[in-house]
Amino acid sequence: MTYKIKQSKIVTSFKCIGAECSNNCCQNWQMQLDVTRANNYLKDPLLSDSITKKDNQYVMKHDANNYCVKLESGRCGVHAKYGENFLGDACYFYPRIVRKLGNQNIMSATLSCPEVTRILLENEAGYELEDTDIARIPIVCKDYLPAELTEDAALLIHNYFIEHILQSQDKDSVSLLSEIITVSKSLDSIAKSSWIDAVPFLLETASTRIIPAKIEANDPFNIINALMLVIHSSKLNNNILNEVLATIAESLEITIDQKNLTIQYGPNSIELYGKLMNDSLGEGALRKYLYAQIASNLFPFAGLGASLYNKISIISLKFVTIRLALACHNKSDEVKVIHSISRLYDHLQSDELLTSIFNDLNWANESRLLGLVRALAI
Repeated sequence: MTYKIKQSKIVTSFKCIGAECSNNCCQNWQMQLDVTRANNYLKDPLLSDSITKKDNQYVMKHDANNYCVKLESGRCGVHAKYGENFLGDACYFYPRIVRKLGNQNIMSATLSCPEVTRILLENEAGYELEDTDIARIPIVCKDYLPAELTEDAALLIHNYFIEHILQSQDKDSVSLLSEIITVSKSLDSIAKSSWIDAVPFLLETASTRIIPAKIEANDPFNIINALMLVIHSSKLNNNILNEVLATIAESLEITIDQKNLTIQYGPNSIELYGKLMNDSLGEGALRKYLYAQIASNLFPFAGLGASLYNKISIISLKFVTIRLALACHNKSDEVKVIHSISRLYDHLQSDELLTSIFNDLNWANESRLLGLVRALAI
């Protein structure tokens, strides 16, 4: 049996590089199994001790270094011995993401995988959709189609945003994101049934309707504080992300205390930040990152956030975090920066912490959110 699906070209180009991967996906995460596959594991004496139950969900066990116990020489031992169909959905599909719009399954890929990020940045493939058949779809696959829209209408709306980024070559990524923020704020007050007509007009006129941005000097360091809070909350101990954070600290001459969640600024930190922003060469990577976020999140339908404005606010926080990190690194580190920060932010299960951060720093306010984005383009 096969399933019809719309699949991003980047998925077609992706091939796991196994032991050569710089940041193995078999570490830190909980790899869930559905009940049927968990029972298959429990019946096999070679696999029965490799799974456990956590929060009423079967997951793979981890070793002392937080790697999956079935990781063998950089490759999955279950896959090698039993084949890919024996894997749970989390392991079978990653880094692929399947989302539904009605009866339409759509598969893209997450930048939390370094190989996916490399493919995107090196222009080997993008997120253009093509029709194909696949042998398996996830057991649980959320449907993001609003009741007011048809599948075709929703896909058309999604494509309006994609085309706006791809066709606006005269605009930088900060300007494009600012326009999408403005459009998102407007769409939250418009019935979804009217989006198919409203979105093209709002995107075309967005640059004339952007409200004045309110910029605060401490925002770059608030971004780092937010990153530290999310790392602390997620309990993610990833050496590559720690290296990225250390390079940011060194570049800005700040001292980061992750245990106490504090930052000590140096006398030249603000000046160094301004110089890094002006010298940064990461615009090409940022444009591709914004494109990937809109595409892989089936924007404006999927992704974290209760409202559309919440969704674009979270994308904005991820964008400015990566913008700041890229400015502190060499161009050769772009894959490292983007995939490590994506590995943290793109796999949050709830927007509760991010909503709290936004409220505390007043980033929920549109002028402050625009200020957060535009302050990184000085």
